[in-house]
Amino acid sequence: MREGMEITVTDHGRPIAKIVPIGEESGLEKLIREGLVTLPTGPRQSRYPDPVAANGTVSDLVKDQRR
Repeated sequence: MREGMEITVTDHGRPIAKIVPIGEESGLEKLIREGLVTLPTGPRQSRYPDPVAANGTVSDLVKDQRR
């Protein structure tokens, strides 16, 4: 391992992680260096809209939309 070997960690035969020697440039680091990727500068935005306030059950709301 000290010679710079790379190890792939698997879960039931499916690769889930990779252990690489310290100092080796990751794929992301390479893309950043090449200017193909930039890291975000602000806080992460939610992918989901704010919840809608509603009265009644979901079933009632669906029933009302089908009329």
